[in-house]
Amino acid sequence: MGNSDTTSRRSYSPRIRLSTNSYLLEFRYSGYPKKYILDRYFELKRAYRITHPQHHYVPHITIAGPIVTNHERELTKEIQRIIFRNAHHFHEPGNLIQTGKFINPPQSLLNLKREIESTINTKTDFKCQVYRKDIWHTTLWNMKKNRFTSEKQFSKVWHNLENAPQEMKFILDRLTLIKNGRILEEYDLIDKTTLSRLESLNNSKRYSSYLKMKAKLESLGESFKF
Repeated sequence: MGNSDTTSRRSYSPRIRLSTNSYLLEFRYSGYPKKYILDRYFELKRAYRITHPQHHYVPHITIAGPIVTNHERELTKEIQRIIFRNAHHFHEPGNLIQTGKFINPPQSLLNLKREIESTINTKTDFKCQVYRKDIWHTTLWNMKKNRFTSEKQFSKVWHNLENAPQEMKFILDRLTLIKNGRILEEYDLIDKTTLSRLESLNNSKRYSSYLKMKAKLESLGESFKF
């Protein structure tokens, strides 16, 4: 029996469960659009108690994801390649993001999203969630996660927003890759560079490159007014 137990213990090989990380590709607002959305968020938070007080709200538009994989390096290389190959489209007139009652992405952004999703889902090591219908939006209140949720309260918030939309046009200047809720890296579509988490938080550098691209687009006939 002693030999049998020894053999059994030696031949036993425990299954190693690999952790799978989740990634999102986002556009994170900056400048006036960010300030406007944050102002509305805190206004609604005070009026309707729309979120948990410890929730850190970052105004953004989700471009692609969630993406799940254990092969982070390969994923970032693929995303970088697709984004920078398409970056020049956002340097041309007619490719601004428009917001108001609804978000209207330019065709170049729709194409970029589809290419990322289709390319990633052809790889065996990646899986990207694709929805039947894309609803481009910026979340102010996640109703399912709020303990003060009620249909009546939600209707009041929606009525408030629906009747006072702020129309804006702005450049898609950066895309941010989020890993498990934190910035992994950011892609500067103007300078075509990859930024670390720390570099992505340098707002003055972002503002400077944004103004440079805005001036270029205006010289080509782009209008930032409705």
